[in-house]
Amino acid sequence: KVRQRTNKRMAGRVLLLLSWVLAMPASVQPFNLGAPASRTLLNLSGGCSRSASAEVAVRRGHRGVLSTNMAIEEVDFSLPLRGRSISRSTVVQADLEECYKITADFGQTMNWASRNGMKEVNVLERDPDGGGVKVEFVAKPPLGPLMKNVLVYDLSPPDKIRFRSLSGNVMKTLDGQYTFKSTPKGTSITYELAAEFPGGNQVPAFIQEQITGIIAQTAIFELSSYIKKNVRRR
Repeated sequence: KVRQRTNKRMAGRVLLLLSWVLAMPASVQPFNLGAPASRTLLNLSGGCSRSASAEVAVRRGHRGVLSTNMAIEEVDFSLPLRGRSISRSTVVQADLEECYKITADFGQTMNWASRNGMKEVNVLERDPDGGGVKVEFVAKPPLGPLMKNVLVYDLSPPDKIRFRSLSGNVMKTLDGQYTFKSTPKGTSITYELAAEFPGGNQVPAFIQEQITGIIAQTAIFELSSYIKKNVRRR
């Protein structure tokens, strides 16, 4: 009951903050690709200039606006996250490999994410070696807007899962990563999330940090709770 009340309070705060953000005029423009070279740069900074540091290098000379049609291998995960980054960590009394396996299994995501408004998790594509996955997420918080995001994941077992957003109808980008580390007390899981919002820099920094922090905290809490219930303790 305590956990349910906490989740409802956190969801309520997210909803109020998102409602405030969505009421502002959006300034995020389509991502324009210019030069035809094989090292064309995709501007992923949500309305910033091409000189911004958060850009993704496209290895195949992809042209057009950023969309779900991009191939998995076109995303360069070595470049910086877009938006303000927030990290949340927890320690779970379970083996690192088991924690990683559950987190990377999108067939199980609804088991722990549905409590906070996740409605669908659809795997759209996998690369041949299984290291890259394109996934569509559909969420609907109580009284809030339907939110869709398509993310590309880079799976690097046993200790890292990185993701980058290709598209989003409300949250324009959701970039981040999970990292896993064995400790004497169990497996440390760190969830780092960076988000960009409608309105861009018109949204105060503290509002952006509040929303991103609540999303990250809710995700790490629900994931760790699910892992605790479904794996053997160390």
